[in-house]
Amino acid sequence: MNIGKLTVTDGAAHTPAAPTNFQVERAYANSDELTVKWNLADYSTIKNYLLYLDNTFLGGRYDDTLYVKHLPAKTGTLKLYAVGADGSRSLATEAPLNEAAAVSDVKVEPGKDGNVKVSWTNPQVSGEKTVTVKSDTGSWRYAAKPYSQTVKVAADKSKVTIANAPVDSSRYVVNVDNAGGTTATATGAFADAAIEPYPACSVIWNGDNVTLARPETQDWRYLYMTEKWIGENGKQQQENQLGASYTYSQNTPPITGIIRGRTTPASYTRSIPRQS
Repeated sequence: MNIGKLTVTDGAAHTPAAPTNFQVERAYANSDELTVKWNLADYSTIKNYLLYLDNTFLGGRYDDTLYVKHLPAKTGTLKLYAVGADGSRSLATEAPLNEAAAVSDVKVEPGKDGNVKVSWTNPQVSGEKTVTVKSDTGSWRYAAKPYSQTVKVAADKSKVTIANAPVDSSRYVVNVDNAGGTTATATGAFADAAIEPYPACSVIWNGDNVTLARPETQDWRYLYMTEKWIGENGKQQQENQLGASYTYSQNTPPITGIIRGRTTPASYTRSIPRQS
């Protein structure tokens, strides 16, 4: 005798409620990749989530998001089920997928002047577009001040320029929404034209010792210090590179080098008297 499944229950109903706020988060342009998201319920009531495109299984996990590497079709209905502790499934929560009506070939050109050029290829049925350029707040390279700008584009147009974007090499997300189709998404990095100096307030002297606070800028690698002695005549008398005579606030060995592309000699400096 072969038993495919044996279930022992207490007679009570443990079927979980259907997932809430299920939606397509990103449908990546020019690929079959997709991410979806939903509201995560407590693990005491739900042990897993299962995602389908029509009747094709795409994946499952206990989380509030799921990445799909390869979609088997461009159109259909995405279905998300919650799975209870006893293995019972909830009713499906559905989200439409219509990539055939979405724009394609999305290209993004971030400029060092803060202008971001976005272009795409319109589908056969082209409606008014909603184009959004925003900071990718889920990335490790996030902007100090999150950016978001949305514009409307006429149905017959296939490009737009959005101004005043960051130029700090932080990550962006671009969404192009064609009315009636799935939103197409492209990701990347803004232009890198910002110079963030190391501020003098981060240098703390205590007698002959100096403590360096960790730089707030994300794009840095080395710290390099030089002590300059100025004579009474105002001319430089001596210059000495400091090595092991300072401490680093993150409890790492002394660092020599430079702040990579992130400082200028005249920025955020102050005179520090030589200690006797």
